Amino acid sequence: MKTGDLLFWRNHKGGPAIGYLERFLVQAGTMSPYIHVGMCWVEGGRVWVMEITTRGCAPRLLSL
Repeated sequence: MKTGDLLFWRNHKGGPAIGYLERFLVQAGTMSPYIHVGMCWVEGGRVWVMEITTRGCAPRLLSL
């Protein structure tokens, strides 16, 4: 992965019913198999993803 790559999430089965409903609505509303997207960046040899959540912008470490 390199800085600027987009990471796409697909729906999965399981989890709380409200989460499943939210994922279903995103797919239906966007007519896409993807339910979420984040942007990758590499800094200091570590891979991060920046994603937007209901709480705002959230950086997440993908590698150690």
